[in-house]
Amino acid sequence: MTHIYIFGPNSNHTYDFPHSEVIVGLNAAKGFQTAGREVTVLWGGTDTLVEGVPHEHMTRGRPRPDDILLVMHPLLAVAVVNEERFVHLRVPNCKWLFTNSWYPGEGGRIAYMNEWEHFDPIFVEGSTSVPIIQQAFPHKKVCWLMIGCSRDVDLQGLSNPYPQGVKPIFLAGRLQNPSGRVKMLELLRHLPTGFEVWCASQYEPGNELLQDPRFHFMGALPFGSFWHYHHFAFASLDFGFYTHTQGINCKIIDALRAGGRVIADGFSTSHYLIGAYYAGGVVPFDDMETMCHVLAKWQPEERTLRLNRAQAFVREQSWDVRIRDLIRYIEGSKGMLG
Repeated sequence: MTHIYIFGPNSNHTYDFPHSEVIVGLNAAKGFQTAGREVTVLWGGTDTLVEGVPHEHMTRGRPRPDDILLVMHPLLAVAVVNEERFVHLRVPNCKWLFTNSWYPGEGGRIAYMNEWEHFDPIFVEGSTSVPIIQQAFPHKKVCWLMIGCSRDVDLQGLSNPYPQGVKPIFLAGRLQNPSGRVKMLELLRHLPTGFEVWCASQYEPGNELLQDPRFHFMGALPFGSFWHYHHFAFASLDFGFYTHTQGINCKIIDALRAGGRVIADGFSTSHYLIGAYYAGGVVPFDDMETMCHVLAKWQPEERTLRLNRAQAFVREQSWDVRIRDLIRYIEGSKGMLG
């Protein structure tokens, strides 16, 4: 059986990060295991087994020519092609790229096209990105592959972390540049009475936000420690920036995995999931005032509804399911994974 090596975006020795894209390789590997495939995750740690998944240090993995290398981030594809420390990862004849985002380059070109030429097929998170990438690489197979969610989450035993008498809004991240802080200030200016915001981020929000008593800054939370914030929030929040690419969106996927609902500005390629699971609403990009008007009209949700939503989401969107799509794409086109 062909062995699959997954080079994921976690170059550290732990998965305790605040965003789920860090563990995308681990969750994909679990999906491959469910499908009966042999798989190893390449990362920056020394552990050989993490949550039942074999791991090797990224500089020590030794795939064979007939193995498959699945690179789970566009910049990792650049590293594999250009950096000598990853020369051993160029060995497999079959290299797949999962571009959880893409970058506009000069003159309308896709950035890193030269490096991406070494990969085929290319999987894109976000159906709207497929024609853009396909135009750049007309000779390659470009497929839409929705990113999977975490399957191993116990929501039944969660306790409500919020105080009584408020309508909590939860935001994970999005403070990494001035635009995010400006948008949060704009949201607070229009926020209806009774609402407050809880924010988990590794980036400092600035004094103006910290001085607002409706804004509660928690710092960075390890991934897996904030399901109850999504689950019990009146709504989770998502917004984007003009300067960022439309890529994988854990703000939406994690909230739906927790059974919560989302208020979003439609920037992400994942926002269609909100409507598919009757889980909130989408407003025009950059319109925080309308976002607050929508929130003011919503009623609290029963917890049973949220638990049922989470069950439906993981049943249809876990990596166990998404991996089946990936395998079907490959087996149908090249007969690999034997």
